[in-house]
Amino acid sequence: MFSFGSQFKAKKLFVGLVVFGWLVLVGCGPVQDDDVSQTLSPDSEQLDSSGQGYPAPGNLDGYPVPSPEVALQEPPPILPTFPGKIAFQTEQFNGNLQVALFDGATGEISQLNSAFAQSFEPAWAPDCTSLIYTIGQAGSGDFEIYQQPLSGGEASLFINHENFYDWGADWSAVNDVVAYQTNENALINVCFADANGNELGCMERSEFSNAMPAWSPDGTHLVFSSNRDQNWELYLVDYPGLSSVTQLTANGGTNFDAVFSADGRTILFSSQRGAAFNIYSIEANGQNERQLTTDGADERYPVWVGESLVAYSGGLQDETDLYLMNADGSNSQRLTYSAGKDEWPSWCAAP
Repeated sequence: MFSFGSQFKAKKLFVGLVVFGWLVLVGCGPVQDDDVSQTLSPDSEQLDSSGQGYPAPGNLDGYPVPSPEVALQEPPPILPTFPGKIAFQTEQFNGNLQVALFDGATGEISQLNSAFAQSFEPAWAPDCTSLIYTIGQAGSGDFEIYQQPLSGGEASLFINHENFYDWGADWSAVNDVVAYQTNENALINVCFADANGNELGCMERSEFSNAMPAWSPDGTHLVFSSNRDQNWELYLVDYPGLSSVTQLTANGGTNFDAVFSADGRTILFSSQRGAAFNIYSIEANGQNERQLTTDGADERYPVWVGESLVAYSGGLQDETDLYLMNADGSNSQRLTYSAGKDEWPSWCAAP
């Protein structure tokens, strides 16, 4: 069985943001059809009239997902508990996406930083003392990655390519390297930076895109999404060599949001093979794929909570909440009850 080392500190669009119309357009090479108005990409809005796509928070447009009115519910007297904390993006504070913290012991939700109009896609530093996340507005032409200490200090600029999008970061628990996605060179690609934000290069790429990277526990591999075979499938690549790429999925669907288990043997991901996304698991050698959720709603952004629990986002259209389930997909329980979107959970054991 394919396995990585056991070293690990759990961590792990954006959003209702994958990369989908825009990624599909730019990721598949030259556009053959002048009408690009309906072209979509992972976690992005539709292209604007000039043909320029931009990633943005929210569900993917263009799919026949049912949108009945969602009746808001009051949270139960006792919420499910779990160890550590979950950082996530939510609209509950001002209607825009903001990074917040969910305390697994108390159920308390607190806003991380109110200085930015919109912040999203949090990822923990390996020691759980700070978070990196993206700031920016859809259509602004510029997303930047910031680092925020939990001790009360101000957020500082971490990664910025002016007039381009930098987002979807993940911080290795072993080698202190941050992987993130950027569209600096037109197509989306996975790039790397050290703990101080200094650039360490990017993956090689042809007329396709690489996106949504996630580290293996031992820091020797990355799982990522790529549309190199037209569909968005999952791939595995070694690091730092970046020389051996292995395709993990070949289901013809749209596969995003991959994340390793603590022992490196199992990968969770979301896959759209019809109208909605569902959560799946697969072994790190590409074998034994299993569907874990079967609801008609979109269920995305899975993250391991310890070794036996999984947090994820589920809902319809603009109403999504966080849920907690067993690693086999059983005993799903709702964690948040706010209006709007609660998405992109990232867990750390001891913040």
